[in-house]
Amino acid sequence: MKSISLVSLFLFVDVGLFAGIIAVISVGMFNTPHTTLAESQLVLGNMTQHYPSLFPTPTIETVPIVISTSDDELNTAIGKQLELVYEKPNERRSYIISTKQVLSVYNKVSTINVEYIILDDRMLLTLVNDIGDYYSRDSSYEFAGRTFTSVDRSLDRQKLMHLLTNEFLSRLEGKGRTLLNITDKAVNSPATDGTLANKYLEVDKSQQAVYQWEGGVVVGSPVISTGLSGPTPNGTYYIKNHFENAWSPVANVWTPHWMAFAYNFDAKAWLGFHELPYWDGPHGAKIRRSIDTLGKPVTGGCIQLNIGDAKQVYDWAEDGMLLLIHD
Repeated sequence: MKSISLVSLFLFVDVGLFAGIIAVISVGMFNTPHTTLAESQLVLGNMTQHYPSLFPTPTIETVPIVISTSDDELNTAIGKQLELVYEKPNERRSYIISTKQVLSVYNKVSTINVEYIILDDRMLLTLVNDIGDYYSRDSSYEFAGRTFTSVDRSLDRQKLMHLLTNEFLSRLEGKGRTLLNITDKAVNSPATDGTLANKYLEVDKSQQAVYQWEGGVVVGSPVISTGLSGPTPNGTYYIKNHFENAWSPVANVWTPHWMAFAYNFDAKAWLGFHELPYWDGPHGAKIRRSIDTLGKPVTGGCIQLNIGDAKQVYDWAEDGMLLLIHD
């Protein structure tokens, strides 16, 4: 690589789903320490002329960056492997983007007296799809004589594309990371299609969520906590009753907005939906289970909801309503 004095990043916002990114390396074309917008547009015009399919009608932002003049040093700076971590209750999956894969995303293109480093959006898309396929997991369930497929684990690939694009650009500034948590890029969806009844509840334990179906539409999907010390059983159930506040003699706690759905013969106790439980403290104080326990298995088999969510589901649900529980 020729002697490099300055790198300017140009962000091209594509009219499609993804952004195409280009890093332009100046090799003496500019005498000033910062690239002007007019100069950027000139370089952009050159790239648009030579590579029209890659850069349709872009919007430009410039950020001056100084990097090493050596190819080896540049590869060391941008080519560190990257670990992507997906972490859910009782599950942790890791995907390693190798140095070879990272470097394959960067391409060098030369025009008359300018060298460009391009983030190849096609290579990025291939990488994103490989990662998405690795993390995906579907399960099939039988309900009322019909088979449904649940997307137990899926990633928003557009968000992942944006995350990786920013990461690979940051490496040109010497700010890259080696570990990214992509759990928040997960996409949750119910297993059924809303046609099993006009109104029913669907609990997905892998997502720690309950879906409220009404008229074929999900009208609510609050976060829950299912069983840890005792399992929340899979299957088809019906809401048995409603109590504003119920006492659990097994756990010695109060469970507001209680709705029973099954009896656990081993524990000799009913299982049900309820709000974060509380204990009677000194001087009439309520000692409530922490909100941090939501979104992960923590109960003895019941289905726990947050304050507010529990009342909303309690008021919406009816005795005799269909309830489906699956992983």
